[in-house]
Amino acid sequence: MDVMTNKICLILPYFGKLPDMFPFFYQSCIDNSKIDFLIFTNEYNKVFFKKEENHIRVVYIDWNDFQQIIQSKFDFKVSLESPYKLCDYKPAYGYIFQEYLSGYEYWGHCDCDLIWGNLNMLNKLNNRGGGYERIGEYGHLILYKNTEEVNTWFKTLKAEGVPSYQTVYSSGRNFSFDEFAGMNILVKANHKKVYTDRFFDDIIFYKRNFWSRRLINGKDTKWNPCFFLYENGVLKRSVWRNNKWLIDESLYVHFQKRELKIETADIKHFIVIPDRIIPRGLYSDEELKKRCSAPLWDKRYWMMWLKMYTKKIYEKFNPCYLHV
Repeated sequence: MDVMTNKICLILPYFGKLPDMFPFFYQSCIDNSKIDFLIFTNEYNKVFFKKEENHIRVVYIDWNDFQQIIQSKFDFKVSLESPYKLCDYKPAYGYIFQEYLSGYEYWGHCDCDLIWGNLNMLNKLNNRGGGYERIGEYGHLILYKNTEEVNTWFKTLKAEGVPSYQTVYSSGRNFSFDEFAGMNILVKANHKKVYTDRFFDDIIFYKRNFWSRRLINGKDTKWNPCFFLYENGVLKRSVWRNNKWLIDESLYVHFQKRELKIETADIKHFIVIPDRIIPRGLYSDEELKKRCSAPLWDKRYWMMWLKMYTKKIYEKFNPCYLHV
């Protein structure tokens, strides 16, 4: 990244042991040479970055020093006791890491519990209508226009019910400031030009099978067997409907809170089914359909569903839980 030629830079801080599926995520970063990536992580994770890539910059830094970088950008004491709290700081990355972002048209933040498809669509969005100041509304991938005004939105935008950035950053609680309880409300209330179409597959974590709210032929995949094929930088979703696999291309797939067993060393060509990553050709169509079908009872996913809705009920009757 010594010579910046790409228009977009995606920022990923990750501290602690990288997840088992990280090599698959990282290969999908390598295959997207038209997007730059800026990764902050512990030095002991060097084993994952053996080969230098022109469009990927890895900054090795320990958690305490990273905390100090963020603290240095604010004139009040910030709270950043654990990496999870970084979710609230994501909208401020353009301000915090501005010295890394000179020359880019957009910067963004992303997660690593996902696999990219062909991200060139992000470079084409402005040709479809132009001038988007924000692209996306889910924390696993959001882009911001790299301007001084947009990079300080987290400070300057105001809306009823949304706490100030000082309140958010001085508290140890998580406010979902990057998404629905913060920036999503702020940009809408202030009439900013935002692209919100669902161009990805965000897999619902409390269902055993792959249910993405991105439709296929106007239908959802709630009860349909579904798997993902990654091949040479292209990600394809396959959904079983009307006795055949319907196939379409996906920008990326996000596997929130999902444990995937790794059963292949081929990080360039593989299939992802609901509980594992496997080699191509391991199963027939009939076997794939069976392995991608949800059982009527699965304790782990029912418990996750119950926990999620218990939390929602608690928040409903305790309005101070999210906001100050």
